[in-house]
Amino acid sequence: MMEKKDFKTYRQETKEMIYDNHLALCKGCGLCIEYCPVKCIKFHETNRGHFGSPAINADLDICTKCRMCERICPDGAIHIKIKELKEKK
Repeated sequence: MMEKKDFKTYRQETKEMIYDNHLALCKGCGLCIEYCPVKCIKFHETNRGHFGSPAINADLDICTKCRMCERICPDGAIHIKIKELKEKK
C-alpha cells in the first residue's frame, strides 16, 4: 500500500486573486521569472521545491494577472485563480 503524501502548496492571496505554487512540482527552472513581463516573481528565500531548489514568490502588488507564469511553467506548478469581484449597487 502506498503512503499518502501531503504535498505543500505555497499560497499567496489578495482580494483579486489566489496564486498557488505547488512546491512538489516546482523544480526551480526560473522560466516564470524570466518570462514575467513586470518582473514580479523572484526566488523565495526559504521555500524549497521538489528537488530542494528554491521555489518562487510573486509580488502580487505589481502582478498584472496576465498568467504568463502559469502558461510557461513546464511542470504545472503555478495555478492562478482570478476572483470575481462583486459590483456595489
